[in-house]
Amino acid sequence: MDEARYLIRPFQDDDFEPEASLSRLTIPGWTMSADESRRVDAAISRAPIERVKTVVEERATATPVAFGYIGNPVDSYDPKTFWVDVRVHPDHQGRGVARALAEGINAEAERRGAVRLWAGSGAEDSAGMRFWTRRGFVERRRLWDSRLELANAQPPADHSSRLAAEGFTFTTLAEAGPKRRDLFEEICEVDVAVLGDAPRMGPFTPEVFRKFVEGYLQGPGLIPEAAFLAQHGGRIVGLCLFERSEGDPKTLNQMITGTLRAFRGRGVATELKRRSLAYGRAAGYTYFRTSNDSQNAKMWSINERLGYRPERVWIHAEKLLPPAGPA
Repeated sequence: MDEARYLIRPFQDDDFEPEASLSRLTIPGWTMSADESRRVDAAISRAPIERVKTVVEERATATPVAFGYIGNPVDSYDPKTFWVDVRVHPDHQGRGVARALAEGINAEAERRGAVRLWAGSGAEDSAGMRFWTRRGFVERRRLWDSRLELANAQPPADHSSRLAAEGFTFTTLAEAGPKRRDLFEEICEVDVAVLGDAPRMGPFTPEVFRKFVEGYLQGPGLIPEAAFLAQHGGRIVGLCLFERSEGDPKTLNQMITGTLRAFRGRGVATELKRRSLAYGRAAGYTYFRTSNDSQNAKMWSINERLGYRPERVWIHAEKLLPPAGPA
């Protein structure tokens, strides 16, 4: 990288807008706005999570042209495991910018005694995957981003009468009371329990992940009318939560759908999906978006029957680092 042309500096608050613009340019289907990205960062940046974001700026124009990231995972927290990312504007690729950011990330990882790095790349981005492969990363798993066009969705059969006879009731956060602290606590507990059973790169860390959930659920993106809850015996046993997309007002992003382990296989998640579909159509939305781990076959099967179609395949890769020697 030509240091006379480019400057590497720490990330600042006013970098969220150029970061969001670059993400929309380089990642197909990306819609997250700067404010949404700022909220996600705030939800993630809670102890014990450590993270560093850097910017490459073109000196002549003071314009950010690339971003680098290293941070602990919130759902598989380990002080020596880090997600890393590098994004470079197409006009500035091939100039050593990505390499300089990667070298900085490696130095940061060494300073923190990292033993494991994770990185993601779109399956269609062969150059991006080669970038990580050359640096010792090996594919571990895949994640599907998918979209449902509500006009073409295939609603599941209505089994609400059978479920009612089995003791299940269904409501929304708006109906049950969006200001109720006890309800909020229950939603957090079920969210953490459900996601704890989902496939992921490393072992689940509920105590750390709950801090993220608490911050995220209190953000303005959550829609109480689109927070669907299944209850049994007066307790929440399943949920299907959506958030608005500021970058795409006609789309709702699905945060989670799931049921507590003891209540699975009875059609609860499918009923939650059916209700969410009816809401989305009535409220005038055009699309739902969600993500599925390639190893979560049951949830993908439900989504596929509804009409979800993969838009993007993410490759998650891992690099193991030798443990640091004695000081």
